[in-house]
This record gives sequence, C-alpha cells and structure tokens, in this order.
Amino acid sequence: MRREKRLADLVEDLEGEPIGTWEGATVTGVAIDSRLVRPGDIFVAIKGERTDGAYFVPDAVKNGASAVVLPFYAGNGGGVPGVRVSDTRRALPVIAARFYDYPVRSLTLSGVTGTNGKTTSVYMIGAMLREGDKEPGLITTAEVITGRSRFRPEYTTPEAHDLHRYFRDMVDSGITHACMEVSSHGVVLGRVIGIPYSVGIVTNITPDHLDFHKTFEAYLEAKRDFVRMLGREAVCLLNYEDRNVREMASEAESWVFTFGFAEKADILAREVKYGSEGTSFSFELNRELPMCGGRGSIRPMSMDLTMPLHGRHNVLNALGAAAAALVLGVEQGAIVDALSGFSPPVRRLQVQEVNGYKVINDVAMNEGSYEAVLETMASMECPQLVVVNAIRGNRGPEVNARIAKVLSKWNKRLDFAPLIVTASRSHVALYNADYHVRPQEMDAFLETSREEGMGFSVHEELPPAIEEGLSRLKPGGVLLLLGTFGMDDGARIAVERLGGR
Repeated sequence: MRREKRLADLVEDLEGEPIGTWEGATVTGVAIDSRLVRPGDIFVAIKGERTDGAYFVPDAVKNGASAVVLPFYAGNGGGVPGVRVSDTRRALPVIAARFYDYPVRSLTLSGVTGTNGKTTSVYMIGAMLREGDKEPGLITTAEVITGRSRFRPEYTTPEAHDLHRYFRDMVDSGITHACMEVSSHGVVLGRVIGIPYSVGIVTNITPDHLDFHKTFEAYLEAKRDFVRMLGREAVCLLNYEDRNVREMASEAESWVFTFGFAEKADILAREVKYGSEGTSFSFELNRELPMCGGRGSIRPMSMDLTMPLHGRHNVLNALGAAAAALVLGVEQGAIVDALSGFSPPVRRLQVQEVNGYKVINDVAMNEGSYEAVLETMASMECPQLVVVNAIRGNRGPEVNARIAKVLSKWNKRLDFAPLIVTASRSHVALYNADYHVRPQEMDAFLETSREEGMGFSVHEELPPAIEEGLSRLKPGGVLLLLGTFGMDDGARIAVERLGGR
C-alpha cells in the first residue's frame, strides 16, 4: 500500500515560489527520474552531470506526477501544483524525510567516508552489531540490506529519496541501527543532508573521482564537509596515519578520536602479527570514549583481536570499526567474536583456493587501493604472482595513469610483469551505468606503464585475459585479479577453469 501525504505538508515552508494551488493536492511517492514517475508522485527536477530534470517536467506530468519541485528558471510546472526553489537538490532530502515520516529519528546511524575501506568498515561494524544482538541495516557499494530487501544499489550513497525509503523499510522491519558508506558525491550532491550520525569514520584520502571534483582539494573538502556535519554529541573517528584525515580534527564540532599505529593516536594497534591465515593485534584505547545516547563511556582498555584478513589497511579498518562498535554499545566479547569470524565483502581481498592454486580478488579502484593490495601481497608468502588488471572506465586518464604507476612500482619488487590488461568490453556493457573504457584511458595506462618499464599484454575482453593468466600460473602460484566493474566476473571464470584442471 502506497503512502499518501498532503503536498502542503511536504513543501509549505521551503523557501520558494508556489506553483498553482495546493489545496486538496496529495502525493503518493517521490521521484527524480521522469521515466520512473508513477501516478501520484511528486517530481523533483534535479540537475545531473549530463541532463537537467527541469527539461523533463512534461514527461513527468504525462506519466502521472501530481506535483513538481522546480528550479526558478524552469517553466510553469506542466499544469500541476508545486513550488520553485533555488536548489532542488537541497529540497529533495527535506521532502523525502517528511514523506517517509523521518525514519532517521528512529535509527542510530553510523557513517563511513574515505577513499578506500568504506565497504569493509561498514561490514565490520554490521558484524559487530549483529554479534551484539543488534540486527543492523547496511547501505554499501556492494549491497543494501533493509530487513525487507537485499540488493546492489546504483550509487555508493543513494539519492536522498531512495535513502529515506530504505531507512523507512529498516524501521518498519524493526531495525534500530544502520551503517552506511558516505561518498564524496553523496556529500556534495546533498544526499545526506539532515542525517544525524551518531558515529562518523574517515578511513583515508587519496586522489579519486577527479572527473567529478576536478581537483584533489575539492575532493578533500567534500570529506571535510562530512566531518563538519557531525553534531556535538556524535563521535568522529579519524585515521591518524593519514595526515589529511588527521588534520580534519580542527573542523569537527563532535567528539574526535584518532586511531592508528602511532603512539599519539587515541586508539592504537600494538603487537601486530601478519600470518598466512590472517592478522592479530592488540586494540588499545587510551582515552575515555563516550557512548552514544548518553549511556556513559568506555574507560581506557585493551582487547586482543584476530581476524582472517590480511594487510595493514585492514588493521586500520578494524580499529575504526571496533571503536565505532564500542560507541554504539557493543560489548568487547561480541567485537572479538565478530572479527574472528569476519567474512570480507565481495571482492575485498577475497581468497579462493582451487586444486593447489590461489585466486585473490580485489575491487581495487584507485592508487590508494592498489597500493594497499600490493603492499599486502608483498607481506604474504607468494612463490609466483600473476596479475590481471581491468582498466577503470569512465573515470578519466589521470586515475588510470596513477594506477599504472603504482603497479609499475610494485612490479619492481614483486616481479609479476608482463601485466595482463583488459578493457572487459562485453562485461561492462551489462551494467546500466557507463563503465566503458575510453581510448584515452587505455592509452594513459599503457603509456605510463611503458615509461615505467613495465611490460604488459592487452585484451579487449575479460575471458581471454583470465585465460592468459591461468596459462602462466604454476602450482602454488597466485592469480591476483584487480579492477572495478570490469573484473566483477573474473574470479568466477578463473575458479571454474581451475576446477577443471
């Protein structure tokens, strides 16, 4: 059964100019894509990177929109009531929260931002909450879990009308805690306006999404804005090992705690031991940590943690997640148990062993994530390493040139060249979004590889690239699969082929 709200209740105090008469007008849904409008929806015309919703108002009305929210430069609203405002993007989360009866007020929310580690950190917090008998809702790049449904979202941080719908589903399912990734797009585009996070984590910052932000400073500013939006009662957890993140402490009004390996950090990882089966370390809290909701605080303490994950970056992810769990009221024993049995999200350094071979699969997407994966590989016993990399499409030449430079640097130590490169053309064509590799992106990657002295072979499609990798793989060797959407099917192909050996 669809919800129904009076138009006046959704828009009456928005600063703007009324369109038509609101008397008797009702709304039964919120939409931003004219093609997805259903009868009774309010259509909010937002401006995207390629199109402007204001041009599609007639289509929205034709499809049954009962009301519209438009920018001032738009037309007359197509004969339905509504309002003109200066910023439709900022109006959308307000309307969505009202339409869904402010579900965030019934949730304890955690938000994780940063270039890398967001998904793993959110899953860790979710696992700890679950072990502590608090079933959480999750919103991540990999999947959304609302209690009513489970699916892969279009965006890391969904648009505001979808976000509040997911929150509503969580509340209606009896969920009290939600953990989510907060992308730089989500901050800049106003998707998270009005969300009262109890805990915020910043994992790390390296150049990414420069196609959208244009400069690294603008990208960094989006992450600072997330820290600024945390309220005074919230706890902000900052990675001390990243100078850009550490310096965000001065931007926060909330409680600030740092985590890392340095003695100056408030939350430390000591006695870190990396092994073939995973990692162990001591979590040490050196300052009294407030719990959310005014439920007291956690005094300085330590606990021994073990996890079946590899890499320094995952120790940092675990430090931030464990600290967040403490703030949320999870007992130490539940944190220990959750981490010891933790399964990484899809394609986050996933390891599969088949017939004496090992396939390691990671959704590396920028220089920081490639650096973390290859640093981890250097710490593991690996008699032979073969690397297949899917070029990152529709993200610009600079990102791919930086990735090639990182791979070339680590090749000097790990000796995996010739690198196997693929554009995965048929595989990326299956997605709704455009992840096709542009010629200039491939050229930037290959030219940088040449300049750095790293040999390579190139395949237009994914299966031949995987086949070449397997043909070079010796018993006991490791096939490392890297890249975003173009490598999503790589592990399945590799494991099937190896299973037949």
